[in-house]
Amino acid sequence: MTDLRDQLPAFEEAARRLLHAPRRLVLVHARPAACHPDRPVNARGLCDSCYETHWRNGTLGQFPTKRTQRFRDDFVAEYRHLRSYGLGRSEIAERLGMTRNAVDAAYRRAVRAGALAPDRRAG
Repeated sequence: MTDLRDQLPAFEEAARRLLHAPRRLVLVHARPAACHPDRPVNARGLCDSCYETHWRNGTLGQFPTKRTQRFRDDFVAEYRHLRSYGLGRSEIAERLGMTRNAVDAAYRRAVRAGALAPDRRAG
């Protein structure tokens, strides 16, 4: 079995030729599911049908979610500590294993809750 990711450039070029839109075409490549690599991921690394089956059988616990959660106080403490070193939000996101958008959203929630003072420095 070959990995389809090796063939993506050829598929993209063929799609561009078929649609006659060489520069305006945007292709979205879905991640393959762990259970069936020929299907896109629904959640927890499973395709739609496997997710539904495990949900009905009550066995979704075998497949942990990828999302990690932090308590606000933990985020605030880590954010303040890393910001004290002069790091920007992109660097903080990298250190915390989060995306920049997730750090921005957590920061805004912490400011609204009064746990952080608004930071005017560029991120």
